[in-house]
Amino acid sequence: MCHLKSGQYDPRFRRWYVETATPMPKDLVIVLDRSGSMLEDNRLMLARETARTVIDSLTPNDRIGVVVFSNEAETAPGTYKDSCYRERLAFATTENTRYLADFIDGVAAHGGTNYTDALLKAFALLRNSEGLTSDRGRRRKVILFLTDGEPSPFTEQIGENILKTVWRLNRQLDNRVVLLTYGIGDGMF
Repeated sequence: MCHLKSGQYDPRFRRWYVETATPMPKDLVIVLDRSGSMLEDNRLMLARETARTVIDSLTPNDRIGVVVFSNEAETAPGTYKDSCYRERLAFATTENTRYLADFIDGVAAHGGTNYTDALLKAFALLRNSEGLTSDRGRRRKVILFLTDGEPSPFTEQIGENILKTVWRLNRQLDNRVVLLTYGIGDGMF
């Protein structure tokens, strides 16, 4: 993997480096804003590239899910015989990461920015995946939230409700979820 601007090789984005640096398995949900404003200044392209870079750094011991949102949030569709992707996290095997990267690449920008629905789906993926492996409680739980700005419509009350939603949902998972937010562009954050 090359650094985007310099073209230099950066080992931090390689699976072997990530596995050595963070040996504890991760449960990761990537939440990707696909609202209409993501069409400006290549924001959606940058968000996709960021998501793919993170996906490529995961190991098969990690689990992953993807939520995309605009007016409503949705997960990657599951297969006909399994609710994997749609309702719970999938192990980050080559097949699964390729499927999710392709899903992200197919996302089109439109609509508004409904943070609450996106967060509800992200936490549901984490909650539905609890207890499916023998290492319950020993997995780092992370939500990576990629957006270009504030929710629409935005009022102080909506902002407070979003924070209360995160607080309530994280408590249901014993406050073990780390929410990382990345702003893309120069919107209001």
